[in-house]
Amino acid sequence: MLPTGADVVVSTDGRPYLLAVPEFGPPPVEALLDDPVRVRHLSPQLIRGHSATRADDVYALAVLVLDSFVDDPGVDASTVLRRAAAGQIGDPEAGARRGPVWADATEPVGRTLTTVRDLLAAHPRAREEVDPRTLAGQLTACIPLFDSWVAVQHTLRSQGPRAAWSQAQLALVDDTSPLLLVLAARIAHRHLGRPEQALFLVRSRTATDTGPLTSAAPLHLLFEMDRDLAASPTDHAGVRTDIADAARALYARLAPGPRLETTEPMAAYLYRAGHPGRANRLLNETLKQPHLPTAARAGLRLFVAERYLTEARRAAARAVLDQVHLLLDRAAPDLTAADRADLAARLRGVEYRLRTLPDTP
Repeated sequence: MLPTGADVVVSTDGRPYLLAVPEFGPPPVEALLDDPVRVRHLSPQLIRGHSATRADDVYALAVLVLDSFVDDPGVDASTVLRRAAAGQIGDPEAGARRGPVWADATEPVGRTLTTVRDLLAAHPRAREEVDPRTLAGQLTACIPLFDSWVAVQHTLRSQGPRAAWSQAQLALVDDTSPLLLVLAARIAHRHLGRPEQALFLVRSRTATDTGPLTSAAPLHLLFEMDRDLAASPTDHAGVRTDIADAARALYARLAPGPRLETTEPMAAYLYRAGHPGRANRLLNETLKQPHLPTAARAGLRLFVAERYLTEARRAAARAVLDQVHLLLDRAAPDLTAADRADLAARLRGVEYRLRTLPDTP
């Protein structure tokens, strides 16, 4: 009857407890050798025949936490027993990490491993003063950090952009998700002032994907980068040209659904970047699609009306708004409640702008 991690329970108030183990006396050596993993949770004092104390419970909990991060080296039973008796069973540096290497770079994980190492090496009297809830809380704080995006965000807040950038590069080896890619590129662009590196990262990562792209997040990041560079006092004409090329390439590779959702932002980007002809062609080609959903068609026409108002073309905007009213009247039953509310609010905003603008031929 030796305690293991399976004997640790957590009550409804969040407190960890080690299940009571009857004191049947020292177990037979044969039992220890048959189940050496259980030996790892015994403190050296218990193995040497001392009476069980609270310090031994804390030791077992520390081994349980250690096993969450480090894989058992898998040595033979007699070696496990000898190492346990010498107090050398739990070395955070021994064995293979269970989690990814980038997770170890987060401060809570490193702090928890340090705590475990100190507890396993501590004198029993020092372990008796440890509140198990503290160690359980540290372990709980580590759980979200095994999500790469959460881990990099945490490192960015706690250790700064350079540490987060290094961690993101490690994480991108295993995680190809667009969210992590965008976060890493944004760190390079906004926090480290390296737009060229951010653009290279987006291009290189998306180039390795085969087939249509299902996420427009990298494309929206390019729009964001272009806005920032356009507002910068430094001349970034070369980078903005490269962004334009990358944006057109990404938009062309989007799957139909994400591409339709990104048509308005893409057209707005093209207008802002000084390519009105391309923006007009994109809008015309999209609006000519025979099976375009009503909500998307109305939204694009409202975008065109907003563009006309930006150019102070009041009459042209009024004509487009009349088309939108007609379209919505005909297709109202086919629209969802959310679409109707969104389009109605947007329509009111455009009409208000129209009333406040002077007419310009």
